[in-house]
Amino acid sequence: MLSQHPTNKIINMGFVLIVGIFALIVTISFTEIIALQKKSKTITQTDIPTVYISTSMENLINHTLGSLRSWMLLKDEHFKNDLLENWEKIRFAEEQMVQLSRNWHDSTDKAQFDRLRSLLVTYEHVQLEILELVHQDSNLPANQLLAERITPLLLSMTDKVIELVDLEEIKEVSPERRKFLIALFRFRHTLGKTLAHIRSYILTEKEHFIEDFHEVWQMNQHYLNMLNAMAHHVSPDSQKIIGDLIQDREELGTLTQATFSIRQSEEFNRANYLLRTQATGMNQVINGILNQLIVNQQSMLQYDNNVMADSIDAFKNKLLMISVIAFLVTIWLGVRIFYKLSAAQTTIDKRAALIDQNIMIAYLDQNGTVKEITNSLCRALGGIKSDFIGKPSFYFLPEKENDPRYTNITQIIQTDTVWEGEIEITHRNHKKTWLYSKIIPTVENIHGRGYTNILQDITDKKHIEALSITDKLTSVFNRRHFDNIFEQQLRHAQRTSTSIALCILDIDYFKNYNDYYGHQAGDHALTQVASALKQNLKRTNDFIFRLGGEEFGIVFSNMSNDQINDILHQVQNSIIGLAIKHERSKVHQYLTVSMGCKLCINARETEPDMLYLAADSALYQAKKNRNSIVIV
Repeated sequence: MLSQHPTNKIINMGFVLIVGIFALIVTISFTEIIALQKKSKTITQTDIPTVYISTSMENLINHTLGSLRSWMLLKDEHFKNDLLENWEKIRFAEEQMVQLSRNWHDSTDKAQFDRLRSLLVTYEHVQLEILELVHQDSNLPANQLLAERITPLLLSMTDKVIELVDLEEIKEVSPERRKFLIALFRFRHTLGKTLAHIRSYILTEKEHFIEDFHEVWQMNQHYLNMLNAMAHHVSPDSQKIIGDLIQDREELGTLTQATFSIRQSEEFNRANYLLRTQATGMNQVINGILNQLIVNQQSMLQYDNNVMADSIDAFKNKLLMISVIAFLVTIWLGVRIFYKLSAAQTTIDKRAALIDQNIMIAYLDQNGTVKEITNSLCRALGGIKSDFIGKPSFYFLPEKENDPRYTNITQIIQTDTVWEGEIEITHRNHKKTWLYSKIIPTVENIHGRGYTNILQDITDKKHIEALSITDKLTSVFNRRHFDNIFEQQLRHAQRTSTSIALCILDIDYFKNYNDYYGHQAGDHALTQVASALKQNLKRTNDFIFRLGGEEFGIVFSNMSNDQINDILHQVQNSIIGLAIKHERSKVHQYLTVSMGCKLCINARETEPDMLYLAADSALYQAKKNRNSIVIV
């Protein structure tokens, strides 16, 4: 159906036209493309190989100098073989360059290449002469001492430091042990720096590396002294390792001085002289010639590329001219579509924003996981979108999967039935929000179902409802709500054949209390009595009411005589425990209550008025003695 929309038809027509025009352009310009390919082939076969071989030869020349230096330092046959192998590659590259030079048109390049060939012969002879001289002098003894004695000893000392860290790190970190570990790490760090200075001196024979070594060596001694001074804080095993480190360090110092002495007695003499005065200079001259050849060839490449670029620009101009036709044909289409789509998108965005900010909706998958949620619902739940998306919703019940309604809701909506109900949310600041929730099963696609959860804030409604059923002074249910709940609970007991009881509670000598202490104190006493009742009656099916004045009512469901008797005595003791002074009471120094209760085990034939009169009669009996309980 979407493809039949008029806007989509215009879009399709425009794109077909553009494709047709571009196909025509490609066909007309095919011959020009072939010409460009021929020019590119000439560049590939002539200019690019010259640049490539010149660059390769430059790298090989530098490689020979590196191999020669490595041979002088380490006298490893690998570097000698590498040097000879590179010269074979240089000669091969030289032959390739000879073949390419026959097609060169620049006489300067040919003269430079002839000079290069002459220098290569001299350079090769100098390098081979240095290679032979190195057989007579080398710094290998110093390197051998470094490799075979100093480095293994340093590694052994490092291993001991690590072992010492492992021993001390598992223990509780006290201030002394912390200082010990810091000194240990710094000892290890300076140990590594000494090895670096030894290697640098052997390679360069520069005196400042010996000075650097002695400076670090003194710091290393300082940290070792700190470790030795704190040895009594560590275990015997750690003390033994510190002793070993002291001995190893003494041996390391002796070996280092021996290495410096050996290195100072070694001479490169003639080989070093040739390397510095001839080989290095010739290497730079040869590289300069090769770089000049590369620059010249790159200039030629740039010229040829410019020619190709001009041809391509001409082709692009033709392409642009024909493209303008397609642009003019389709410009009105683009503008028209843009405005229509912009208007439609603006409307959609506004509606989506209104929904997101003002309507509480969550889209759930078949497992109840949140796929999308509006900001309005996030605010009501006290979070942001990332707190909910991709996570189980539990239908936003306050106790999640532990809520007794969770299983029931799941069973209902899985049968394609809409579920509706109220949810109470308690926020971190203890503020409560009431939501009316409606979960609607929706078919998403052939692979599964989903659910749309629409919620509405009914907190104000619940507050108004609470005000209409709550006693303002004591915050328990009022007489109006008593009339409704009492009848509902009685009918429920009749349907389920369970017991129901009504207890009426009256404060003893409350008129005397008001006359003596004042009505403000009387109101406070009523509030305290109501609080005591709520503390002792916490079952969801226990209801507390203020029936009027100093009289309260309690409705019990599905309880035995003994259970009711126990609870009422708890209430009696709790009220006395409030220790509200009542000097005008004739039964007790503190405020007391009398309670009359009617229990119906079988309420099938009972009417509300009958049950109320029976409870009131029991209260009358209790008030004869005051501070007493009568259950009938």
